[in-house]
Amino acid sequence: MAEIKLQRIKSLYGEVTGILSQLPLTEKTSCYPPSIVKQYNGAVDELSTVTTTDYGRHKIGDEDRWEGRNDWYDSQIVRSKMGSIISRLEQEYGFGDAKGLVSPMVLTINQNQQVSISITPINEIINETTDEDIKRLLAELKNEVEITKNKSKIKDLLAKVLEKSWEVFIRVLPYILEKMGER
Repeated sequence: MAEIKLQRIKSLYGEVTGILSQLPLTEKTSCYPPSIVKQYNGAVDELSTVTTTDYGRHKIGDEDRWEGRNDWYDSQIVRSKMGSIISRLEQEYGFGDAKGLVSPMVLTINQNQQVSISITPINEIINETTDEDIKRLLAELKNEVEITKNKSKIKDLLAKVLEKSWEVFIRVLPYILEKMGER
């Protein structure tokens, strides 16, 4: 069920990026027709429903109409709002990676109560992280896990990662468990 929901979110992400990719740049046009806005706002509404998260602030409203033509919409505002929801989805779900879409960790519980966890290599997590402090912590954590195996130091580093970023902590935890033999 979670994979179906994630696939729907990914499809809506693809729809919005597809719309944006086909729009002329602001240097070429000052405004876009209402049909574009209607399609985009529909995707935002569906995204809000699927994720049970209110993405309404990303919608294009009447206040975003172009002054020169009241029934069309200002191209800079439209592109900005589309770009902001795309960036938000990339951050929340890991979409948009040039190497392919990165799936967040998904737990699948079968009827026999087995749990499967996808493990992201730590180098990939380090490369995707923009915060230099977190990168440093992850590199140090990798060294501790793969070379020294000092559980006390690993625990301290994990606590520091958790303090900096809950999302990075959740992504790195399966790697730690696998490498430390706790699985």
